[in-house]
Amino acid sequence: WMASTRVGSVWSTRSAVRGSLRGYMPLQMLPQTRTMLWGGVGIGPMTTRCNPSLFAPLWSVRGVSASAVRHSGLPTNTLPVSTKPADIDTQKEKSIKTSGIQSGGRTKRWYKAASVSPHKQHWVVLLDGRTVHTPKEQRLAVPSEMLARTIAAEWESQKGTVLPETMPLMKLATTAIDRLMLGGDTVRQALILQLLDFLQTDQVAFWDLEGTPMYERQVKIMQPILDWFQDEFKTEVVISNGIMPVPQPESTLRSIRFFLHNCSDWELAGLDALTTNTKSLVLSLGVMRRRFSFEQALEAAYLDETDQVERWGEVPGHHDVSMQETKRNLSAACFFMLSFPFRPLNKTAA
Repeated sequence: WMASTRVGSVWSTRSAVRGSLRGYMPLQMLPQTRTMLWGGVGIGPMTTRCNPSLFAPLWSVRGVSASAVRHSGLPTNTLPVSTKPADIDTQKEKSIKTSGIQSGGRTKRWYKAASVSPHKQHWVVLLDGRTVHTPKEQRLAVPSEMLARTIAAEWESQKGTVLPETMPLMKLATTAIDRLMLGGDTVRQALILQLLDFLQTDQVAFWDLEGTPMYERQVKIMQPILDWFQDEFKTEVVISNGIMPVPQPESTLRSIRFFLHNCSDWELAGLDALTTNTKSLVLSLGVMRRRFSFEQALEAAYLDETDQVERWGEVPGHHDVSMQETKRNLSAACFFMLSFPFRPLNKTAA
């Protein structure tokens, strides 16, 4: 169930050089643990197993558009909350371990129904009344009812066999629990440093030369993102017109470091997923703060490839597949992040 390692597509020469400068991989190894935090899941083309249009009202609660739902391939049926709380924290608790489930449809669906139940300050996912556990045998308890319902809907949508690759939110939640929360402060601090490292090679900070079509497109798409960031965090991002990164101001790093330290583990896991798919911490923060939509994030994240296709043409089996994977992974990351309550920004920098 853990997100698998997959080297990202070469978006363009500039992106490839920037990636090599920071040793970029969609799933970056963290020190000591030598394990992976959630990034992009190496999944194939979108599944037609679900009907996303039915689930649009629930997604729109947190500002996720119907378009994000259509591109996600996520299940869409809402599930009733269990009226009888699960028997948890007792010796009678019945659980289901997911470590033995195999990919590629090699595990038959053995359960009849999926549901959710409140538990303390969280929500647990149940299969036939049994609590679902992560591969490291931790109870799958999430802080958002909507997220729990959607994970349960992923389980409910399985027909005949269980396909983990069609359950991106389940992957996100289990990875957050088993890698970040079990890893403790060491893994948390390493993830914060990893996120801060994105600022040095952030996609929104690298612009083409003035007068080129790419530059005009960046003015239209990237400038509003930079303007919002400066207004929101009262700091700036230094722009580079080449492939070499430029150091960002210490005031910017200090402000974002303070913000990240005040994020919950779940929010950090969401930011990790967003930055992996957008190649931009600045844009990911804009999505987290409800300033930019899925469509805007997708347009900005795919800007290099859009320019590449317009200049050289589309490569069948590469650009089209890459776009579908980006849509699916990014929409899942957006939903995961937006399922958590919006919190006012603490503007006091340390």
